[in-house]
Amino acid sequence: SVPTQGRTSPVDSDSDDDGVGDAADACLNTPLGHCVDSVGCLCGDADRDGDVDLADFGEFQACF
Repeated sequence: SVPTQGRTSPVDSDSDDDGVGDAADACLNTPLGHCVDSVGCLCGDADRDGDVDLADFGEFQACF
């Protein structure tokens, strides 16, 4: 994914400034400046828990 920092509609609140409006943001507290996917979660965060860790690696590994 491409970082989306700063791209949001002026009428849509974006509390973590990741470029995904709060109404559609599945991860409302992503760290500033990090790559996020189309629903506002960190790139690589397969389980959408707000971090990229061994659980996400397990999801990735299951693809092979």
